[in-house]
Amino acid sequence: MVAQPEPVRVIVAPPVEPLPEDVAEDVAKEAAEGAVEPLVEDVAEGVDGDAWVDPTPTPPSPGVVEIGPAEVKIRPAHATQFCKTTRAKANAALKHGKWRKLESLTRESSCWKASWEARVLRMNAMFELGRLTECRRLGEGKDHEEIKKWVKVCSYPG
Repeated sequence: MVAQPEPVRVIVAPPVEPLPEDVAEDVAKEAAEGAVEPLVEDVAEGVDGDAWVDPTPTPPSPGVVEIGPAEVKIRPAHATQFCKTTRAKANAALKHGKWRKLESLTRESSCWKASWEARVLRMNAMFELGRLTECRRLGEGKDHEEIKKWVKVCSYPG
């Protein structure tokens, strides 16, 4: 018995505006030189020659970019699982006095919705590690009240 091939999934995108003439010429030139691979579209023919489209949605793959038919949604970095885990680890490091770990985790300030939060945690770690000059430099020129407070703490000749 011969196995039947599975139907080809066709994803239909919204209409796209044609490329400007100069861009289209560049693309055609690159394709002719072999710099761009040609696009191959497989379509399973349905009744009356219509393309068959699988009605079951494909679950989104893990990642930051979600693509829909009419828009692209980019999830902010702080909303990713990586950043949620980083913030949880940073809070645990703060709670348990793991200053080197806290200093390391707060290097990725994009994992916090407000970058000042990561900066304050990092300044706290620098202070506890005795790296007062670095602590002051992190806060220099910043207007947030919490950061200004840490600049004063790190400037105090204890």
